[in-house]
Amino acid sequence: MRCSDVALWFYRRDPSGEPLRPGGPPLVRVDISLPAVTAGSFEAADGSIGTVIVNTTGEQQDATVTLGRSVRSAVLYEADRTEERRWDALGAGADIPVSLEPYGTRMLVVR
Repeated sequence: MRCSDVALWFYRRDPSGEPLRPGGPPLVRVDISLPAVTAGSFEAADGSIGTVIVNTTGEQQDATVTLGRSVRSAVLYEADRTEERRWDALGAGADIPVSLEPYGTRMLVVR
């Protein structure tokens, strides 16, 4: 999946750091970059693959899912289970665009 990244940070213990409060462990701030959209997939008993796609930010995000194999069909569902878009007979490497509202969720089912 392709999407934009978001800049984040966290504190990590490090002997060269400073404690956040008296007596606390020495910490340093570490800047990282993570994808704005994340996904998780599972395979159902009938062989279809479901992928939950989530916008982890409070801003509109666009992502592109690239299929790893050929499929007979693909259906993108909104969070309320309504069908957003359907594709028939897509080949491996086909791109599926996904537009997500802030903290939005979609479900992609391929067969």
